[in-house]
Amino acid sequence: MSGTSPDTPVLIGVADSSGLTVPVGVDNALDVSVATIAAPTSVLSQQTTAGSSPVVQLSSQVLTTGLTIKADDDNAGSVYVGGTNSVSSTTGYRLKAGQNVFIACANANEVFIVATQASQRVHVIGS
Repeated sequence: MSGTSPDTPVLIGVADSSGLTVPVGVDNALDVSVATIAAPTSVLSQQTTAGSSPVVQLSSQVLTTGLTIKADDDNAGSVYVGGTNSVSSTTGYRLKAGQNVFIACANANEVFIVATQASQRVHVIGS
């Protein structure tokens, strides 16, 4: 580009699926490949209740980006999230009441939840 030194970053924009421009930084030392990113075609929204046994597996839903799991604000105990049906308080990711976690996964049924006590509610949203 005329007037740009080799060490000056060049900013370009890439339109996402909603038409918004996402800035992308490129310099002369980097090759750039632009790929199409598929937009989600559906949204998963569910609530489920977990206890100390058995482990709860989320329902099957194909996802494009992943999902967010939130422990209900009124939970008295903690919930633990993991990727196998053997998730436990020693192997899972702990969520106290009101906390959430995003998990990048291809299907919601890859996620398992268990809690420290009965009737602990979790809210799930994903696409």
